[in-house]
Amino acid sequence: MMGFCKYLRYAILAAALSVMVAVPSCGLIYDDGYDEEEPVPVSGPADVGFRIELGEPGGVLSRATPDGSYDDGTGTAYENYIDLQGGNWRILFFDAESNTYIDKFVPGDIRALDDEPYSKRYEVTGTVAASLPSDFRVAVLANWDSYPVDLVAGETTIDDICTGSHAVYSYPVPFTLSADRPMPMYGAKLCEGMVFRSGMMTWLGTIHLLRAMTKVEVAMESTSEVDWTIEKVQMRRYNASGYSAPYMVYGEDDYVKGSYELDYVDNVHVVPGVAMDALADFVRNDDGSFVIYVPEYLNSRNGERLQNAASISVTFSERPGYAYTVEFKYYDNAPSTADIGDYFDIRRNYYYRFGIRKSAEYVDPVVSVDLMPYFTHDLGPVFGQ
Repeated sequence: MMGFCKYLRYAILAAALSVMVAVPSCGLIYDDGYDEEEPVPVSGPADVGFRIELGEPGGVLSRATPDGSYDDGTGTAYENYIDLQGGNWRILFFDAESNTYIDKFVPGDIRALDDEPYSKRYEVTGTVAASLPSDFRVAVLANWDSYPVDLVAGETTIDDICTGSHAVYSYPVPFTLSADRPMPMYGAKLCEGMVFRSGMMTWLGTIHLLRAMTKVEVAMESTSEVDWTIEKVQMRRYNASGYSAPYMVYGEDDYVKGSYELDYVDNVHVVPGVAMDALADFVRNDDGSFVIYVPEYLNSRNGERLQNAASISVTFSERPGYAYTVEFKYYDNAPSTADIGDYFDIRRNYYYRFGIRKSAEYVDPVVSVDLMPYFTHDLGPVFGQ
């Protein structure tokens, strides 16, 4: 009996930011921030406001990944959650050429536009103390364990922030996604030719946020024969910590490629020396599926399985004490960038969904794979016949 499983990629979170410079007794006028005339940056502190939209931002993602199906994470609490009220986020501005720090955004009023923790839209107002040039970069950090405090204008770089000790988040086992333990996120954007006018709101565009973790789901697929019941699912090997942001990502071009197979960061960013040769339990959902959120993991080299690669252990109620193994590899339907049988790394902002069929008792698992790029990749183990 053939079965299948789906391997999904997370829909990248979209943070749509707009900046406004307010003056007393003046209404705000929307402005796209671009002008054919020579840009004249506002000097001194500026009151700014922006909207953050989490999930699929109507039209933007379909252009970025036109030929695939993405999951935006809105169906599950806390997958899009940002602890805005708790101040667990930072908006930082950087020089466009040197990537060095200019100033930070100081929050004032923050409010969710939808019910939390499912809200994917927020409105925020505050100030930027320094003058912003016409060209600059914006970096969004959210849900990090800690943030850098000694930022030096003209010296601290984006790479300093993304590779420092504060950029490392811990991964306690068992791990449950919640308001107390949200998923770290990061995004960056290059803004060019911006003009800040008094009394106008300058639109910066959209910033796509990458989740720092991977979601893996295992669920039974119904068959015409007697179905088995999954009793337990575990991850074999995982990293005890991860980087909240990828390295050398300075703008959307570094992770929004306009291709379903190529979107997101090309390489995994793994903290050295934190691999655990242990088991981490998946959490059972009300619908009988099992889910786990894990840091990135280096699983392969040139499609070959590394000795300490991670895998999934599945135990059925009908055969207690025996665990079936599912590997992170292309069993079939490999993308154009890989071959059938190639192993792949466990990457941030991906959603791997395994649908399992099992009816015969003593048969090795068979896996079928339909790979798509939180948006979707499909993996499918079949256990027996």
